[in-house]
Amino acid sequence: APELAVTAADAGRQFFPPLTPPLTNRATYRYELGRNAWALEQLLVFSNVSATIRTIVVKLEDGTLWVNGPQWPTGEFCKLLDELGPVAHVVVPCTALEHKAPVQAFLK
Repeated sequence: APELAVTAADAGRQFFPPLTPPLTNRATYRYELGRNAWALEQLLVFSNVSATIRTIVVKLEDGTLWVNGPQWPTGEFCKLLDELGPVAHVVVPCTALEHKAPVQAFLK
């Protein structure tokens, strides 16, 4: 439910240059999944079709994070992720554009 999501719009919702829409105001929502796991979601919009793209984050025993399918690193996305801990492992789950395109920017 959206009311359970954590957001940080004041940290920024834009990333330049975006390769996938929306080109501005890319909101990120963080949901706690339990058992030291979270979902960070961004909306992907093409014409009249929209889909939620999800990043799964797991906090490991040493306090570092395992990130599966990172999203565009907007200020909001980075703040919500940084609040959980330092990233140690990044997994690209497939070669689909929405998962592959943001990886280089995320790793910086």
